[in-house]
Amino acid sequence: MNVITGFGLGVGHHIVNGVLEQLDKEGTQTISDRLILRPFPYAIADAGTRKKRWRSYRRDILSKAGVAVFLFGNKKGNNGDILPSDGMLEEFKIATEMGLLVVPVGATGYVAREIYRIMFSIRADHYPKITGLVTALQALSKAGTPNQIVSRVIRFIELVSEGMSSSD
Repeated sequence: MNVITGFGLGVGHHIVNGVLEQLDKEGTQTISDRLILRPFPYAIADAGTRKKRWRSYRRDILSKAGVAVFLFGNKKGNNGDILPSDGMLEEFKIATEMGLLVVPVGATGYVAREIYRIMFSIRADHYPKITGLVTALQALSKAGTPNQIVSRVIRFIELVSEGMSSSD
């Protein structure tokens, strides 16, 4: 699998490390073929311009993807309080409009949990009818170690991909 990331604050470096570890396991160093980094341009003073640029940026990033994995979805407010990530909700909307496979990792909490609840409630409309899909989707909401959660995400993606290719 290839990874495209907006290098979200707090998780971006973990994503890069994960890709590098996988490349080491595969015995390759061709990172440019497997990872696209698209850090968000934060230094835009005008809020309206920033919002417009980020919306376009999100569309561009998601247009290169087939799967959208949603993790966490929180940010620090001006007072240091934890707020839901409105940008992640926008990314979710774009991903569903584009028909991407949405993988909501509800176990990570915050907006990802809300997206999980939405996707679980509309699963029959969004996901193909595949044996074991509901169980695999439910597993995305269960707590676990980072390795367990990663395994569940990969299993879910593989299950849906296999189900879609066998229905062609």
